[in-house]
Amino acid sequence: MKRDTEASAQTNVARLFSAYRYDPLEGYFRHYIPGVATPFEELGTDGEDIREAAAGKGGEPRIIWGLLQVLNSVHSFVNNTKPMFRLEQMKALCSDRWVKQENPREWPIPIPSEEDKILKELGLKS
Repeated sequence: MKRDTEASAQTNVARLFSAYRYDPLEGYFRHYIPGVATPFEELGTDGEDIREAAAGKGGEPRIIWGLLQVLNSVHSFVNNTKPMFRLEQMKALCSDRWVKQENPREWPIPIPSEEDKILKELGLKS
């Protein structure tokens, strides 16, 4: 959001974000999800990839991030501010990776990454 609020040139999205009430204990949450072609530190993108601006690359992980934030908000409200997903889990769930085939003979068995371990902890395949 930093890019959208600097130099008194706030975008409408940044203004709406700032205007919305934030009171998690009362059930009011606000989340800012950077658009494609803008830096998104949590997803590891600096927004400089030309494919982001030209073709919307990275849009799906951002949408998933937003949906996970909604789940976290509801879960936090019901469970005394405890989120449903930790930051590392959200990063793994939003990673822009391919999924292996079911037949292990089709692919060399990769060394499990940190993301694979987190997804396995959530009961998901990578």
